[in-house]
Amino acid sequence: MLKVTLTQRRSWNAANTTLLTGILAFGLVSSVAAHAAPVGNNSTVTPEYFGLLSQYKAPFPTVPFRSWRTDLAWKLVQPDHDRWDFARSDWFVDQAQKHNVEVLFILGYIPRWASSTPDKPCGVGAGQCAEPRDLKEWRNYLTTVAEHYKGKVHYYELWNEPNLAQYYSGSVPGMVRMAQVASEALKEVDPSIQLISPSPTGVGGGVRWLDSFLRAGGGKYVDIIGYHFYVHPGPPEGVLRYVQQVRSVMASNGVGDKPLWSTEIGWGGVSLGDFWQAAYVARAEVLLRAGGVDRSFWYAWGVQNQSVRLAKEDGTTPSEAGKAFQVLQDWMIGGVLNSCTSANIPEPKMSSHGLWTCELHKDGKLDRIIWSAGVNSPFDIPAGWKVKQIGDLQGHYKPVPETRHIEVGEQPILLTAE
Repeated sequence: MLKVTLTQRRSWNAANTTLLTGILAFGLVSSVAAHAAPVGNNSTVTPEYFGLLSQYKAPFPTVPFRSWRTDLAWKLVQPDHDRWDFARSDWFVDQAQKHNVEVLFILGYIPRWASSTPDKPCGVGAGQCAEPRDLKEWRNYLTTVAEHYKGKVHYYELWNEPNLAQYYSGSVPGMVRMAQVASEALKEVDPSIQLISPSPTGVGGGVRWLDSFLRAGGGKYVDIIGYHFYVHPGPPEGVLRYVQQVRSVMASNGVGDKPLWSTEIGWGGVSLGDFWQAAYVARAEVLLRAGGVDRSFWYAWGVQNQSVRLAKEDGTTPSEAGKAFQVLQDWMIGGVLNSCTSANIPEPKMSSHGLWTCELHKDGKLDRIIWSAGVNSPFDIPAGWKVKQIGDLQGHYKPVPETRHIEVGEQPILLTAE
């Protein structure tokens, strides 16, 4: 059995970094991670770990969350050179302040009038995936935004999925130049602002793009590394190696001590019933955290074309997955989730089989979150664990049976200690 011990912020020594980077190509990450010695901080799970995306003027989410990601696209706030429109972004900020959540604004997408290639096709509109024609105009946009939201918004993400041609048609060096200007312009207005890197996606191409961005010097200008850890249509367990791959790239480029945020996670392209949706939410959020992710943003509240939906069709009532999202916060917030154990740690997008055990240090005791991926597993709770109660994703608790024998299924359960 492999025990992967993972920290929220880690830095590898030079020998381990070289070894892990070299072996990544052969898909042996879990074996290396089990024997490498990551060092760093095991941080407490805060409410801000649990983030969401939702739509403009849609009903406000009815599950608890503390981080909110949405577009502040240049094309939206400055549609013409001499015209500004903050109505959409002001609505998000007003709602965030009313409900005590933090906003993460995505900066990218160039208005056509400011584009270096205004007629080039793009998934969000002709010319809008390009680099700006003039970085002075880019700087003016950033300064205006920072001044408009000074004291209200502290997190800005440079670009969405820049490794995909439908979202970015410029070069990596061009993105680094935009990052430099963004860091300078935003922090000149408000030094407390944190800049999140462009958030790529994809097991292969996204990791390579991030490596190129960091190698070109982008890491100097960002405070946080963003990534989209989609593993659909596969189950959640592939997330763990995925995070390890990104952390390896961060370490090899000298930014291993910076926070890593999953600025999107969710499921599409697969049919899942209510039971499975709740299971996927819980397993993904636990494994992202155990792998070293500091914040996770679920895609998305009230969006019905996703395989895992946190809200029912009315856009307001929490689904079974939404309820699990809330229960999981009750389990995790205030705790330190610093290790997960399994005999079968799969590659991203691949299936896992068998028992997973994650240790949760909370309130001076050691609880455990466990589930069985792929098949139900009989399990005898060790007496040494001193388990007092068993909690489920519906928020129910029951005492441990006298035999200490239980069956563990696809939905995680919480074993609370005395």
